[in-house]
Amino acid sequence: MKSPLPDVTIPTEHGLAHVLLDRMQKFGSRTALIDALTHRKLTYVELRQVVLQLAGFLCGHGLTNNHLVLMACQNTIDFPVVFLALSYLGITVSTVNPRAKPGELWRLMLDCEPDYVVVTDTDVKNRIKNVMKEHKNLHIKEIFIVGSGSYPEYLDIEGLLKEEFHSSMCHHQHIIDVRHQVAALLYSSGTTGLPKGVMLSHYNILANIFQISHLVFRSPFAISNQQDTIMASLPFYHVYGLTIIQLCNLFSGNKLVVLPTFNLDTFLSAIEMYKVSFVYLVPPIAIQLIKDPRVSRYNLSSITSLFSGAAPISIELIKQIKKHLHIYDIRQGYGMTETSPGVLHPPLGHVKLGSVGIPLPNTEVKVVDPDTKMSLGSNQNGEIWIRGPQVMIGYHNSPDVSQQSIDSDGWLRSGDIGYYDEEGFFYIAGRLKEIIKYKGYQVSPNEIEAVLLTHPAVADAAVIGIDDEVAGQLPRAYVVPKSNHTPSASDIMQYVARELMEYKKLRGGVEFINQIPRSPSGKVLRQVLHQLVKLNPTSRL
Repeated sequence: MKSPLPDVTIPTEHGLAHVLLDRMQKFGSRTALIDALTHRKLTYVELRQVVLQLAGFLCGHGLTNNHLVLMACQNTIDFPVVFLALSYLGITVSTVNPRAKPGELWRLMLDCEPDYVVVTDTDVKNRIKNVMKEHKNLHIKEIFIVGSGSYPEYLDIEGLLKEEFHSSMCHHQHIIDVRHQVAALLYSSGTTGLPKGVMLSHYNILANIFQISHLVFRSPFAISNQQDTIMASLPFYHVYGLTIIQLCNLFSGNKLVVLPTFNLDTFLSAIEMYKVSFVYLVPPIAIQLIKDPRVSRYNLSSITSLFSGAAPISIELIKQIKKHLHIYDIRQGYGMTETSPGVLHPPLGHVKLGSVGIPLPNTEVKVVDPDTKMSLGSNQNGEIWIRGPQVMIGYHNSPDVSQQSIDSDGWLRSGDIGYYDEEGFFYIAGRLKEIIKYKGYQVSPNEIEAVLLTHPAVADAAVIGIDDEVAGQLPRAYVVPKSNHTPSASDIMQYVARELMEYKKLRGGVEFINQIPRSPSGKVLRQVLHQLVKLNPTSRL
């Protein structure tokens, strides 16, 4: 099904940052970014200026469009400055959760081979340096810290703004192959397996900015006098935070109120103080908004719209938000890292309860029978396939997996199950893929299994996601102990917690079983484990 909306024209003459910086000139002294904790601000004039100044500094320091830079940064108002400066030079940027453990950092860096790293605190820098000492095959030239300090170690954004600005700084941009040059290399577990590098070109991301802006904002390409104030508390290193929260809203001239991490009280306080009108969230935050008594202490009347992404939000939860918070414009969309990420979104003024909307402009979406690969009609569940300019180039260093994911006609297999109704509105019914979604984060069962198998008392292991009202899904491990070993569930859980990030903990528990159900080829039969959960969560095979 092709989008019922007219196609939008996607620029191909200039790269991502050049297009956004050109747009910023039109917003003048309007506030672009506010740090919700320190109250530091950047106007659009200052944002554009400091991006060009930083690009000039980095270019003079030897960074070129042949380099790849890893950003391991928490949310700050300097994050978009660094990203856009690197993008302006045609440098590929890969983002990672700054809380990543050493083993996770090593696997990612081994794959993307960064030349430089940018961090926002010394703890992350030290963690990366320790990984480099342990693994001599990483060849990082320098690690920059965003903050106040002396060059070249520190990228002092505030200091740069105080320096004299020369228009010649605008001429450092390298020629960019917009359609084929990778702007962002973002790691996602995709439909199966360990995290893979999703290669998004300048064209992919620009396409999604133009598609979303056309469908979501009041005056997408004209310069409106109205400015939404956006709550930017979700992580910028994630594609949701990078494209939708940062880039789309900067393109539209909105004001972003930035929090480094989510904390309910600071989140609510910032909404009240800055009169936030538009909030991006994930379902666990939505649940807190209706269940936590602290919410009633704050004035949230400025909020006119909520948008939920990363995981489905239930109809009942939407009804509760409307009832308790009196917010009636509640939207949810659908996307993937592999689609930059937007695919489906409700049109303005036409939100259907439970639906993730219609295809964005320039986008085709079809529902396919997973077995026969035949297209299905309305109200029939099948796998969602996507085709459009926002679909990734492919997976980094994984041509075979790329071919399996995108067919010869350009259709991306999403791994998600859904359907569309008679009006062409789509609904997500479940997941064909094995990835666990905990509070919007993608958790690879394979990754946790790989860690479990390094435990000295574990002979075999499998991981599945079990349903949870608040988090969506919780990782649960099924473990076969080695003979003459009797590990405890808490021992196994603590072992995983030491090796992997917070959201990958085995919050769903550990069950000890006699054997892991597998196919003749050795693949874990996760459906057998899911059936075991339904019948008796503590039973043994």
